[in-house]
Amino acid sequence: MVHTPSSPRLAVLIDADNVSADLADALFKKVSELGEPTIRQAYGALNGADWGGWRDAMKAYAITPMLHLKVSSQKNGADIALAIDAMDFLQAGNVDGFCIVSSDTDFSRLAARIRARGSIAYGFGDQRVTADARQYFSSFFELSVEPKETKLDFLLKLYAELSSGDARVLLSRFGTALKAAGPPFETGKLSKLLDGTGAFQRDQIHVWRNSA
Repeated sequence: MVHTPSSPRLAVLIDADNVSADLADALFKKVSELGEPTIRQAYGALNGADWGGWRDAMKAYAITPMLHLKVSSQKNGADIALAIDAMDFLQAGNVDGFCIVSSDTDFSRLAARIRARGSIAYGFGDQRVTADARQYFSSFFELSVEPKETKLDFLLKLYAELSSGDARVLLSRFGTALKAAGPPFETGKLSKLLDGTGAFQRDQIHVWRNSA
């Protein structure tokens, strides 16, 4: 997104220790509706277990990891680093608003401080965030994992596109179209893939929907 006066510059600050990476797609889909995420940083323990899957999301959305060396059982080191950076950005004035991404209440006071300074503080989290905590933000957006297309859904849609009202589709044509579509799963042997769904019947030449 090219920055314009109508697209506010946003700092997206993620508490990676407290938010599932599965929510990254929903997060950035919403952020793109609010403005331009010019700063994207995720905070977590250096010795965390692969950041709970955030590594892949960091690559996909160009998020800068802000590593915190965990030297005790206390978990708030990364939270403090996030808050300090937020105040630095607020003081510098190089963003128009903040997206604080966390599912606990640790950042309620930070959101209140940002708003008191005349900036926008958007909150993002899952259903664990209480109604009271949400009130500290300019707006709060509850995130949930967007449903993904199942293997069966993918195959049924492909079959519908190829059948065009015909009862049967050439097995070779189905296999070629499946390969070209680049399915998000391992296809393996086509006959085994189709038989495993229970939704199709086939012979050596054709495939058709199971009417049972």
